[in-house]
Amino acid sequence: MRGKVMKQFYRIVTITIGFLILCLPIVETAEAAGYDYVIDPDTGRRVSIPLTYSVADVLTYEVDGKPLNQGCSLYIDHQGLLYISDTGNNRIIKSEKDGHVLDVYTGTPEKPFHQPMGLFVDADGDLYVADKGNHRIVHLSPEGRVVEEFGNLESSLLGKEFVFEPANVCVSSTGYLYTTKGHSIMTIDANNDFRGYVGSIEIGFDLKRAFVRMFATEKQRGRISRDMPPSYSNLTIANDGTIFATSVNTPSNQIIALNSVGKDTFRQGAYGETTDETGNRIVPYFVDIAVDHNGMVNALEQKTGKVYQFDREGNMTTVFGGAGNKLGQFKVASSIAVDGDGAIYILDYDRNNIQVFQPTQFIRTVQDAIHHHNEGKYDQAKVLWSDVLKIDANYSLAHKGIGKALMKEKKWAEAMEEYKEAGEMKGYSAAFDEYRMDFVRTKFGLILLGITVIVTACWFAIKKSRQVTRTLVDKYTKWQGGVG
Repeated sequence: MRGKVMKQFYRIVTITIGFLILCLPIVETAEAAGYDYVIDPDTGRRVSIPLTYSVADVLTYEVDGKPLNQGCSLYIDHQGLLYISDTGNNRIIKSEKDGHVLDVYTGTPEKPFHQPMGLFVDADGDLYVADKGNHRIVHLSPEGRVVEEFGNLESSLLGKEFVFEPANVCVSSTGYLYTTKGHSIMTIDANNDFRGYVGSIEIGFDLKRAFVRMFATEKQRGRISRDMPPSYSNLTIANDGTIFATSVNTPSNQIIALNSVGKDTFRQGAYGETTDETGNRIVPYFVDIAVDHNGMVNALEQKTGKVYQFDREGNMTTVFGGAGNKLGQFKVASSIAVDGDGAIYILDYDRNNIQVFQPTQFIRTVQDAIHHHNEGKYDQAKVLWSDVLKIDANYSLAHKGIGKALMKEKKWAEAMEEYKEAGEMKGYSAAFDEYRMDFVRTKFGLILLGITVIVTACWFAIKKSRQVTRTLVDKYTKWQGGVG
């Protein structure tokens, strides 16, 4: 009896081990088959693409027995050093990229930080802190010494009820400070003088709301909410001085790029998805934005925990991340930064950690192709785009990139085919117009000869028809006279 029991036991163990062995390749395949996606601009559907970023590290902090608490902002300077606003502990943590803490800044004993949020580090290593609770922006030296502070602004343009509560800050190469205030971006000079607003968001015309207001009673109009423009949520400044900003509670133009004269140069339209993973409708809520040294724009959307990456023309390169408890997902994503190697750091307000995402070879090739094109190296860009298509033959941005390169080579017909593959009607139309003009230019002699031949043939035909007609009329007249 004991032998039968042991035999049955060994049989169950053998079957279980065999089942696990069979499952191992399936698990590995599922892990290897990771993918991200882009959004089809025509249908709004997700289009799967190869994996673009993967988690390489998770950074946690505990300084003086206090772990990171309600981290709001993250910044990486030119040396690759990290600065984290540990808002819940009223301090700024400075660390290396591996998480090794170098220093902690708390302000001065007379006036310590209170709810520090936005951060910016200039080329000299000077740190600027949006100290929201103290209604000021603090300028610190690279060693952490308080140099000066900005606040107590006085101007007739600000109004009597104005309260300075900066939640973010960036500084231009000329020393101007920028911070968001509602639907505008404030400008402050190095002398702490208010210099005006830039990039003010206007309310678009809503025909439906206009009709409601027109025909509603006074009581009903009183219940209708007042039109308020969307508010800015964050901003950053690129190497070329362009100010990038994100806005919330708006269905379109959530990302803008302001040039030196305050004009938005980014693609107009909607950014982000309008449904979450479960299909529920949402209004995208972008909370932060980071631009790397090659001009790639990374926008962080908090509701879905997604990172949307675009080139400087507003073309989407990838979407990755998500809301959840798994590695590579976030509970409450609050800030994003990019280092000089292209790695993306994302701060989680709720988990109090930073996840570090390394780019895959696929997205590196895409970014290199875009960079070469922007540098005017169209041949190199075309080669790289071809490499991208070897990995993903349906990656529409690669077809568009090759189409641009072919346009520079004046290969209009081939460019038309690439734009057709990319579904880029604007590019296709431009290539077709050039193709048509080129055809007219190169075939002008033949076209002129053909027109001449046709006109001459028509002239002879008309002349011959007239002769035949006169002959028939003469014959008919003579015949009629003979009958008479």
